[in-house]
Amino acid sequence: MKNRLFVEEDFADEDIKNRLLQIVTMNNQIDPSNLKISVSEGVATLEGAVDSLWKKILSSELAQSVAGVRQVNNQMKVSPAGNQSDEEIANNIKNNIDKNYLVDVDRVHIQVNNGSVRLSGVVRTPLAARAAVNSAIYTPGVTEVANRLRVSSD
Repeated sequence: MKNRLFVEEDFADEDIKNRLLQIVTMNNQIDPSNLKISVSEGVATLEGAVDSLWKKILSSELAQSVAGVRQVNNQMKVSPAGNQSDEEIANNIKNNIDKNYLVDVDRVHIQVNNGSVRLSGVVRTPLAARAAVNSAIYTPGVTEVANRLRVSSD
C-alpha cells in the first residue's frame, strides 16, 4: 500500500527570506554582504555579485533547500577576481578536464568569450559530460558555461 499523503505548508515570505539569509550566512563560501535576497509568494530572487560561477550555482542550491521556496530566480552576476585572458581560461579548463580519466580532452572543444565558456564535442557517458562541465564551472575566470557536449559511445 502506497502512502499518498501530501502535506503543504504555507510559509510567510519574510520567514523564508530570514531562513535563506541564515543559511547563506552559515555557509562561509559566500559573502552575504554582496547578496540581496527578496522573496515574493515563495519565489526567491537573488541579486548581487560573486567572484566564481560555482558560488552562483551554490547560492541557487542553498535557496532551493529552504523550506517554502517554490522557485529561485538567480540574477547574481559573476565578477571574477583577477584579469585572466580567454586563452588562459581555456587552457586552464583543458588542463582540468585532462586530469579526469572519464573525459578524452582531445574530443572536447572549448571556446571562451569574455569568460563565457562553450563546451562542445563528444564524450562517452553522461558522467563524463558532467565532469567536463564541472571542470569549467570550477575554473577561475569563468562567468557561465554552455554545455553542447554530445554523449556517444563511438
